[in-house]
Amino acid sequence: MSRTSFVALLFLFACHDTPTSPSSGCVNLAGVWDVSYQGSCTTQYPKQWTLVQSGCDVHTQMLADIPTVDGSARGNALHLIMRNGFINCQYQLEGDASFDGRTLRGSVSGPTSGPCCGSGNATVQFIAVRK
Repeated sequence: MSRTSFVALLFLFACHDTPTSPSSGCVNLAGVWDVSYQGSCTTQYPKQWTLVQSGCDVHTQMLADIPTVDGSARGNALHLIMRNGFINCQYQLEGDASFDGRTLRGSVSGPTSGPCCGSGNATVQFIAVRK
């Protein structure tokens, strides 16, 4: 191969668009997040999440009397479930969020029961900011 052909070939490879991250990858969401909510029964949801991540799966640590968050990240998106199984306030809310590099914004919805929120369905928007 001549030197001119090699330089032309190198130029073609250098100009080819390559993705900045794999489409099957996920962002790092591990850490402490301050969370605010809008919607029904928002005083019952955790105001802070400490997310642990393994691969693309995220969850809060299991602690007595503390609601949980579990999810799966894909790219900059997170599909999550918020659960609380205590007698006074039971819920399982599921939804999606997007991550912009510092903030998770999303919404979850699902059934609630117990004296704190009553029986029915809740839809909640949230903003979580990494500390």
